[in-house]
Amino acid sequence: MLTFSCCYFSALVDLLIKMTSSWEAERNKVFLYDQVRYLTLFNSLNSLFAYTRKYVLKKAYETVYIILKREQERPNK
Repeated sequence: MLTFSCCYFSALVDLLIKMTSSWEAERNKVFLYDQVRYLTLFNSLNSLFAYTRKYVLKKAYETVYIILKREQERPNK
């Protein structure tokens, strides 16, 4: 579920990056919020989502590995 959420929000952030970049190019201005450039915030969010995806996938692989190992160790009946 967490991986799906990260992918979904990452796609939204990508869209916001494109829209903000387009807005900045059209007006030749930098889009700021509380003196921070929006593109900086969006890129930081994408980095966080990428890290979270990698972490979740790593945990999933570890879990599958443990389950498979237990299945192999179990005696056949």
